[in-house]
Amino acid sequence: MSRSFSDDIAESKRAQRRELRGLRAGLTARQRRHKSARATHHFLQSDLFAGSPVVALYWPMGDELDCRGIIAGLVARGQEVVLPRIVGDGRPLRFLRFEGEKELVKGPFATLQPRPDAPERLPDMVILPLLGFDGAGRRLGYGGGYYDRSLAWLDGRVRHPVGRYGLGFDVQRQERIITGPHDQPLDGVVTESGILRFRG
Repeated sequence: MSRSFSDDIAESKRAQRRELRGLRAGLTARQRRHKSARATHHFLQSDLFAGSPVVALYWPMGDELDCRGIIAGLVARGQEVVLPRIVGDGRPLRFLRFEGEKELVKGPFATLQPRPDAPERLPDMVILPLLGFDGAGRRLGYGGGYYDRSLAWLDGRVRHPVGRYGLGFDVQRQERIITGPHDQPLDGVVTESGILRFRG
């Protein structure tokens, strides 16, 4: 059976994910703490995110950039934070209000997510984890397509464009990220070096 163009894209993405996982894993715990603290500073000092009443973030796992300081900073200044809850393959994420770490429960893929009865909110801004990004705003995620589906779903339900920014380390930047037709572009990325904007 001959390979299709979509098969080639999928294989290329898998290879790029393996490479990027290795690059991120190569950072020491101390480096990740320092770089996460720098990214948190840039995020909370920026006016880009200060005007969003409802901000979607994620609870970090593994060697992802630790955004718990961002969550705490947003809550402290009165912004509402929502976290994603996976509700099934092929379905958009639900964004439920963050009500404290003790209220999080185990979810798929070793995630922590809000309880299913937490209040649901539509975010004005979505902050995404990522494996890699490039200078044109292309993002490589983990392969489930959850955020791509969710951003497309949100665009059909709110009157204004929903902001979408990635959080990552400088080492995750690539010359070019391989994307498919359903991959959603980013408005920008926040790293330890600052904020890189692609659109808007």
